[in-house]
Amino acid sequence: MFPGLLNVIATIGWSTINTIVGAQALRAVSDTHRLPTAAGIILIAILTLIPSFLGYRFVHAYERWAAVIPVIIFIIMLGEGAKYMVSGPWGGTGSVEAASVLSFGAAVCGFGIGWSSIAADYTVNMPVDASASVIFLATCAFLYTFSKILD
Repeated sequence: MFPGLLNVIATIGWSTINTIVGAQALRAVSDTHRLPTAAGIILIAILTLIPSFLGYRFVHAYERWAAVIPVIIFIIMLGEGAKYMVSGPWGGTGSVEAASVLSFGAAVCGFGIGWSSIAADYTVNMPVDASASVIFLATCAFLYTFSKILD
């Protein structure tokens, strides 16, 4: 139960951070910065809820192509930032360099660990003839039981 509780906390935390930062980004790119952050949060929350109703195949089709634009952006960022990576006071030596490397490694591991616990959700495929109401009721029963165990 404890790992499950940690997973719930991590998932809610990442979702909250992503939604707030996304809303701030929408405000920053909106015309004259007039989009309220609260409206951006609501908009992003609704938009991220929609794929859950469109089904498993939609999520996988989206995931198949969603990485293309970030890859292009990262390549451009790498090209623009390469001149700063070759030389300059960006690094350090000794304990400063070790702290930088370990902090970066911890951030990478923390991101991966948070997603690994929900990766199984993307590999579960129910049979086509499975009753939607049975799946719904089983999910609700599990969530109810899980919430009672945590109480």
